[in-house]
Amino acid sequence: MSASIDLVGGWPSSERYATRASRGRMVLGIAALAIAILYALAIVAAGGDLLLVAPLAAAVVVVLVIAHPVVGLYLVFGAALLFEQFPIAGLSPITAQSHVFQNISAYTPLPLRLSIADLLLVLTAAGLIVHRLRAHERLRLGPLGWGIAAYAAAFVLSGFIGMARGGMDLEVGLNEMRAPFELCAAYFLAANLIRDRSQLGVLLWTFVGIVGVKAMQGVLNYQDAPGWSAYDAGAVTGHEDVVFFGTTVALAIAMAILGIRTKLFYVLLALQPVILTALLLDQRRTAFIALAVVLA
Repeated sequence: MSASIDLVGGWPSSERYATRASRGRMVLGIAALAIAILYALAIVAAGGDLLLVAPLAAAVVVVLVIAHPVVGLYLVFGAALLFEQFPIAGLSPITAQSHVFQNISAYTPLPLRLSIADLLLVLTAAGLIVHRLRAHERLRLGPLGWGIAAYAAAFVLSGFIGMARGGMDLEVGLNEMRAPFELCAAYFLAANLIRDRSQLGVLLWTFVGIVGVKAMQGVLNYQDAPGWSAYDAGAVTGHEDVVFFGTTVALAIAMAILGIRTKLFYVLLALQPVILTALLLDQRRTAFIALAVVLA
């Protein structure tokens, strides 16, 4: 019996089954994405509404995130960098009209008081749990896990205090706690999903690329407001964008000092003129504070 097994190469290993399953999920994801693209092109060619693509696009995202939960983390990270949570006074860039961080009930008939970002975090967490259950692995808290948990608990406690005093508006309370909870959820997902240098590389390239896009958008926003001058210009980006601009400047300086000469460094270096221009055109105190901290 053993001789016959040896002749055919032995019993299939668990690694072989895992590779086959991973290949199947990848093929399924690529096929779903191809179908979605063809569906979208057909709708556009027929003069239809692009919103009709939303159900299929959502289905593709669900398949990809469940198969590869780290994709959900990439999408959340990219959305946080690219889309504004609040409008910019006097401007209406397309990235401020995405509704990514707005309750779905606010712009659709669905009575769902969750945003697309919230649903994406929940979906990513579900994909992570499914994969850990299959592999019989435990979830990780990470080095800052208990501190992040205490941070979230402080907001929960404040919510209970508000309810006990009888002066709490549930909707307002949920809106105030949303961002801190999203931060905590993103940390725990990153602690469990980011496990090697290649995944960190994806996050770094995503960060640099999108911040470069936001810097160019800021310069264009300045040009789209002809009533502004160099002395009375209003803000041309969101509050958080200027912090990201300062971070890219700091990253470029750190890489130069440490002698890191990678493709990422040269891309960062090429983007510095645009980023610094947007940083200076944006009349936000945070921008100059961030730049002063970087150069200090």
